[in-house]
Amino acid sequence: MRIGTLAKKYKISVDSLYYYINIGLIVPPRKGKQYFVDETCERDLQLILTYKKWGFSLKEIHSVLTRYRISCMQQPEDIVDIICAMQRKYDQLQNEIDELMTRQREIGDAKEKLRNTVSLEPRQVLGVPLSMLDLLVCPRCGQSFQLCNARMTHRCITHADVSCQCGYKAEITDGIFITGNNNTSQYDRPDLQREFYRDMPDELISIYQRSYNWMRERLGQIDIDRKILMETHLNAYFSLQFQLEHLEKHQCKVILIDKFPEILALYKDFLERRNTSLEVLFIADGSMRLPLVPGRVDVLIDFFSSNEHQFYNQSSLLDEVKDFLAPASHIVGTYFYLPDGQRSVHNLLRNYPEACRSNFSLPAFKMAIRRSGFVKVDDSLIGRTSNVGANWCFGFMEEGDDIALLSFLCKRNTLDPKMFLTNETTEQFFGRP
Repeated sequence: MRIGTLAKKYKISVDSLYYYINIGLIVPPRKGKQYFVDETCERDLQLILTYKKWGFSLKEIHSVLTRYRISCMQQPEDIVDIICAMQRKYDQLQNEIDELMTRQREIGDAKEKLRNTVSLEPRQVLGVPLSMLDLLVCPRCGQSFQLCNARMTHRCITHADVSCQCGYKAEITDGIFITGNNNTSQYDRPDLQREFYRDMPDELISIYQRSYNWMRERLGQIDIDRKILMETHLNAYFSLQFQLEHLEKHQCKVILIDKFPEILALYKDFLERRNTSLEVLFIADGSMRLPLVPGRVDVLIDFFSSNEHQFYNQSSLLDEVKDFLAPASHIVGTYFYLPDGQRSVHNLLRNYPEACRSNFSLPAFKMAIRRSGFVKVDDSLIGRTSNVGANWCFGFMEEGDDIALLSFLCKRNTLDPKMFLTNETTEQFFGRP
């Protein structure tokens, strides 16, 4: 029998057979330049394939073949050696089976634990906190609201009709304060399945995690005891979900804002299932004409919020919300920018006709910070990558263009903001882009 015929019979490659020949596992007779397989070679190959199936290495199999070739298994010692080798392999497989069964049980337990978190009924109801009613005022005239047909718990209002003497109307539905400023963009939609996250490459998510860590450390450096924190544009990100234990420890109050009530309901359900002790005010508003008392927010969280805002608006997010920030307030965030991405900017404006041309521009963001009356306390270039995946948000990115993440901590400047608009301070604020 020739080598090719033997390979077909046992469904292995000719290359594998020649490899076995080269290392001496099979030793076929040779006539000229061709090998011919006899019964001994075929028997050896059967043994090789059987022992490989049992998990023996080629070196271990070679040792077994040696015993056959030395004594034809006539010596008891050779038989004992092979039995010992089989026993060692048997014990090894048993240990592997035990380890696999342990892992299987652990996976099953973890699976059930996760399933319970999905099916777990909320242990509390969140709504407009009674302790935060003093933050709400009419965005038209600045007067207090009137509430009718209210339903409430001892902590919060879950339903109510909201009105003002000036004619402004809103509602509280399922614990969310819903203004009349609905989403008007035809290019935006609520990402209820969080497709944005699912399509991102691991490399980019690792950079995100480093930015979360950096922001957590900076939050630990400022006084947030019983302070009011605000995060907007949750349809893009809800970065505070990674800081909840820290916020609960300091008994913070949190304002969460998005244009889509469905997105707020998604995260409200998450917080209820988590049984958070935080007081959380959910506001659904498609503009930044928020029903909030000016000057009360102590910390603004801006992880991609400024970028998300300028997908659909010409204004800067900071220009829109600066009046709501307290005199001693801070901004903790991460800004996404294109170090050299004119092709990507062109695609952005084509894909998102409402987008601001200065979105993803670090110099423009610096100017917005200064216009809003803030100065840098600390910053860090967290990372940059051209690998953004095939997700629908970063679909405008041109191949080869990098996106960079700059995390920053700013505080409100008590001096005249105009003094920070010189060319010199433009470079000093975050450094050169």
